[in-house]
Amino acid sequence: MSIQKRNIESSRIRTEIFRNAQLKECILNNTKEKCLEGIINAHSLQRMGSLSILEGEVNGNQQLYAITEKHYNPDTGKIELKPIGKKKASTFFGFCGSHDRQIFEPLEQDPELINLDSDEHCFLLSFRAFSISYHRKKEYVNLLSKKDEGLRSKIRKYFNHDDIEGHLEGAKLGLFDMEPQKIKLTNTLYSGDYSCLDFFTYELSYTSPVAMCMLTSPPYLFSGKAINVGVNSEYQYSDILTTVAPLKSRTLIILAAFKSDPYGSEYLDELNEMDDTSLQKALTWHILTTAENCFFSPQWYDRLNSWQRQYIIGLHGFVANINNPEIQYDSEKFKLNLFDNRFAIKTE
Repeated sequence: MSIQKRNIESSRIRTEIFRNAQLKECILNNTKEKCLEGIINAHSLQRMGSLSILEGEVNGNQQLYAITEKHYNPDTGKIELKPIGKKKASTFFGFCGSHDRQIFEPLEQDPELINLDSDEHCFLLSFRAFSISYHRKKEYVNLLSKKDEGLRSKIRKYFNHDDIEGHLEGAKLGLFDMEPQKIKLTNTLYSGDYSCLDFFTYELSYTSPVAMCMLTSPPYLFSGKAINVGVNSEYQYSDILTTVAPLKSRTLIILAAFKSDPYGSEYLDELNEMDDTSLQKALTWHILTTAENCFFSPQWYDRLNSWQRQYIIGLHGFVANINNPEIQYDSEKFKLNLFDNRFAIKTE
């Protein structure tokens, strides 16, 4: 099979798998405020904010790079990130039109006015991060529950694991663990009492080349203590809701932890004690090793040499493979800093 045909076949299988996984339901459909409109293809990152700022010209089109979108490049002989349009980036069928508009209006009216001193703004960004992760977890459970053997064969090949039933049980446990979080965040949304969360915020005075938004589960504190490596159903995880939002002249970074989790606030405390350079490197590690809903500007990515690109793709690929062991952060060995002002991108 030629490289072109292999890429086409891989893309076709991926499209089929994610079409079968797809669910369309509002995360707030069972709350006191019923859905008044149909489900929309909602953005977890502002389409006219961060995504518009990041996109750049690739092969004559305005596109950006997603850390999960890859293909084999015959020119380099390597797996490369594949450019995509912002209409495809960071979307999910997880809100009805009325809830999406009403809830996120404070962010969408003018993304440039988002204020990290506002607990409401920090919460809404974090709620979006949770919502896309919760919805994708439900879609993963939906996919693994399919009984069509032809589809299951493709799932095994695509995800590189044979034990679908075992992974289904793990996904169900993960979704079960998210249900109390959903209740807390929904109650917070309606009450305006943000005390269930601790926030860590960091603002840059320039536009970073990366954006991301999702719930993350780092396996270790930066100091090396294991926090999310349990192997039984009684283990309590410490999740971090993470948002990186580049704007026209600044970049907003928000990490939120549930105060009820055993180590989430400790994770934020370690970040809070770092100097700027150490913090930016630690945040880079956090993003590349825990995130899927992550996007890069062509202004930055296209300037990287082959080794740099392969390092980023290889690191993410290693941690995304559930058959590999968890790895710890080593500040001496890890040199990449996505938030270095040398990588700031130009905006109009």
